[in-house]
Amino acid sequence: MPRSLDEVAEEVISSFDDLARQDPEAVERIQVQGSDSTGRVTMTLSPGSLVACAVDPGWAAKQSSVGLNRAFDEALHDARSALARAVEANKTGGENRQLDTLLDEALAILSDPRRFTGF
Repeated sequence: MPRSLDEVAEEVISSFDDLARQDPEAVERIQVQGSDSTGRVTMTLSPGSLVACAVDPGWAAKQSSVGLNRAFDEALHDARSALARAVEANKTGGENRQLDTLLDEALAILSDPRRFTGF
């Protein structure tokens, strides 16, 4: 048996309240690090920028341009993967999906013709 429209409406309002309490700038404050396989190159990323890049100078002095580029590529790939995970973990996707489901349920209740006939 479907829930009453009052029950669904109350849960929708509660979900909107939960969304309103979330910090919209939380994603912008995320910073993650990634490094190459040797740990000699480390990059720090935020959603909007490269925050820092640290390279072991003694190690770098002994590397060819190909070796340096490979290390930078590995560190950047590692940092971008970590950033994607951090941003996804911080998203309100679960709450948005729950709200979508509730709104779909409310619309189904409202469009049910039995609602008007008393059955």
